[in-house]
Amino acid sequence: MSSTFSKNSFTLSSSSTISNGSNASLNSSNFDVDPLKLLTSKLSKFRDQISQTLLSTPKGFSSLSAFIDDFCLFYGFNPSERARSFGYFSLYEFLKSDYMKGRVCFKINFNGELFLFPLADDNTRQIFNQILISYDERIQRNKRRANLRPFSKRRNFY
Repeated sequence: MSSTFSKNSFTLSSSSTISNGSNASLNSSNFDVDPLKLLTSKLSKFRDQISQTLLSTPKGFSSLSAFIDDFCLFYGFNPSERARSFGYFSLYEFLKSDYMKGRVCFKINFNGELFLFPLADDNTRQIFNQILISYDERIQRNKRRANLRPFSKRRNFY
């Protein structure tokens, strides 16, 4: 039983529809969304958001929860949930992955406390250096204020 199939005349490139009074041709380019490109772009955007959050605090984060709190404050969503949506078990696993290599540094204290520090790449080094200068100036200004003689509440009568 052999059957021959003729070319279907209803292909996407040959059909058109009328929408809001205009002819809108439906061709395959309107529907060409490469899922890999979409995932890669979302993952890249998430990586940049994490890097920007890390770079905003030059002294680093004293815990993963402090980092998550700042990230939620900046971007309005939980980075742990986003990391899980990309297939990682946790945010910590995502941060330790090869994808984040060169953007985050981990230090573990003798107490077992985890510290997160930013690593600046070529694109962010200039901005990070400016943030460091600003941070150092603020620290120096606070030290100078602390070394000043405290203000006396007594009135001087002459």
